[in-house]
Amino acid sequence: MSRWVGPNSTTPARWRQPRQRGLAMITVLWLTAAMSLLVAGQVAATRSDLRSTALFRDFAVHAALADGAIRIAASKLATAAPPSTAPRWTMRLEGQALTVTALPASAFIDLNNAPHALLVDLLALGGGLPPDQATRLADAIVVWRDPDGARLGARPDGGGLDTATLAAYLSSATRNDGFHAIEDLMQVPGMDLPLFERLAGLVTVHNPMDGVDPRFAPRQVLTILTRGDPARARRIELARDAGDPALDIADLSHAWIAHSGQRVYRISATGSNAGLTLVRTRWIAMERSPHAGTPWRELTAEPVRVVANRGQDAH
Repeated sequence: MSRWVGPNSTTPARWRQPRQRGLAMITVLWLTAAMSLLVAGQVAATRSDLRSTALFRDFAVHAALADGAIRIAASKLATAAPPSTAPRWTMRLEGQALTVTALPASAFIDLNNAPHALLVDLLALGGGLPPDQATRLADAIVVWRDPDGARLGARPDGGGLDTATLAAYLSSATRNDGFHAIEDLMQVPGMDLPLFERLAGLVTVHNPMDGVDPRFAPRQVLTILTRGDPARARRIELARDAGDPALDIADLSHAWIAHSGQRVYRISATGSNAGLTLVRTRWIAMERSPHAGTPWRELTAEPVRVVANRGQDAH
């Protein structure tokens, strides 16, 4: 039977030594485990920092090379007649392969000029909103872009905002005289970031028309013009990109079709780096820049973004 050894016990010291040595061993093991966790955390943090630094470097390299490719494309567009199909080039800069595409602003839905009904289709079919919510948000967009309130209470369908809502918008500090960048959408009451991200690739502020040119429109915009039929939009896209001279656009909403010779382009350069597919986009106007002296003027630049991992479909 074991004996209890108290602090004032007269038990010989040799009986207490095994217990003391056991406590010391446990303490050492706990300290070793704690130090191991601390070191592992520091190693993980260092690796994360290194990955972040490498990703930042990859983005910076792509931005520099893509900007060069975009300016080469802009120089080609500046000396050519307006294209009838979307131009596309393959370039190699500093050993990096880049695919460059140019779409005129008329390929996108303009936030300042699109009619109310087209905005409703944009929000419902492109943004995924229920019809009632899409209608209310389209109302808010028209209110926000209207400089004098002339259209605040009326819509082509006979509807409009109620008196209280009108008063709230008229006194809103966020009301503006138009959209100067698509990011201004975030100031419209009812807009949130996930919805904005779904709409960002479908809209512009550089299209002077109230409709869209189907010769250049991306598939997602064509889907809106087909009232939400992606299969029909895909058929039109394939026929158009194959150079079909008799492009059948009977399936599109003709109220939203327009053709323009205006010369503002969204030029994008896409390339792969470290297993990532990266894209850089700039909006370019084909008019002489008074500052740079080039035959084009750079309007806005979008940050480099990841399109898809290599081997996956772009999204």
